[in-house]
Amino acid sequence: MHPQSESDGSVVDDNAVQLPFTGVRGRRKICRFTTIDLPSTQPAYRILVGSNCAPVETPYLVDVLPSNTEILPVRSQGPVVPLAGLPDDHPIVQKSKTLKHKKSLQALVDQVDIKTLEKDVTWLSGEASGSPFITRASTSKQSLEVAEWLQSQFESYGCDSVELMHYRERFGPNVICKFKGTEHPDEHVIIGAHHDSRGSLFNPRAPGADDDGSGTSMLLQVARIIKANNVKFGRTFVISAFSGEEQGLFGSAALAKKMKEYGTTITMMIQGDMLAYRKPGEPIQIAFPARYHTPEVSALLRNVTQLYVPDAIVGTTGACCSDHQSFWENGFPATAFFERNGPIADPKYHNSGDLVHREGYDFEQLRASTKAMMASVFEVADAKYDA
Repeated sequence: MHPQSESDGSVVDDNAVQLPFTGVRGRRKICRFTTIDLPSTQPAYRILVGSNCAPVETPYLVDVLPSNTEILPVRSQGPVVPLAGLPDDHPIVQKSKTLKHKKSLQALVDQVDIKTLEKDVTWLSGEASGSPFITRASTSKQSLEVAEWLQSQFESYGCDSVELMHYRERFGPNVICKFKGTEHPDEHVIIGAHHDSRGSLFNPRAPGADDDGSGTSMLLQVARIIKANNVKFGRTFVISAFSGEEQGLFGSAALAKKMKEYGTTITMMIQGDMLAYRKPGEPIQIAFPARYHTPEVSALLRNVTQLYVPDAIVGTTGACCSDHQSFWENGFPATAFFERNGPIADPKYHNSGDLVHREGYDFEQLRASTKAMMASVFEVADAKYDA
């Protein structure tokens, strides 16, 4: 998950950071960034924005900057032209008109199981006995190992295909599981999360239990329930575990660009990022983005959430920006799910203390988010199952 930008009340520092490096053609170049410090009400971190150097020009930049900095990518495809709105005959608009509660779907989403969520998250965070993982940082050797483990899990859950999508040298791959649609195989519904993580400066551990082990465990849970109930889909259903999110949405940008170039029809893409932290004393919440989203999609999924997870308080967050933004920027309908209305509250955000076994990490919160996301994609992908 990326932090909020200056539009959320942060203060811009007029002093630019200048970082020399050797560019892709061996030429010495100065990269200039503007720094932004978030207000004291937010977790402490600094954002780097407005780089005059594209990420491809600075392949090692992420290794020399402190881990609590963010690099917002320079989009090489030119000005962002997101989807302006959905036509009346779009499946999202039509679903909004006909949406109603289904007891059979409620029975499916109620199968979301805390024990298996905990098993998967603690394995990813390295807290489970026998887990080999110390870090899931995108450029670490273990990023590939995590991707290969996820590949094996998705294969065991019966995906029609599982691909390791390598998109950039030194980065772990995306993991893409597909269930081919039976009626509209050329229409795609995508659910995503990112399997990479970040830690504290000079600390080799990057467990990322909330950011975004919670989202990754959600993906595994959805796949598990598909297999357990022999679920089929009218539209092709894609589960995507991205890498490179923390360095600037690199993995999702590569997939979104590829799908756009191929002329792929994407009915909806949704992202789950940071789903498990609940600030002590607060109720279970599910939040949708205030920006970088398709309003019609967010409106539909708010209603889906209220139907199938009625105990959760549904609202809006200014926290951004996760992998759904890559699809939104490429003109695809997209939105995201987040753990809290309002700003980020997790005190271990982008910290080596982002573990499961700590105050505030709440599996009831994660279960609610998983139920809402699963109900959403099953509705839009036209899931078929025994009632």
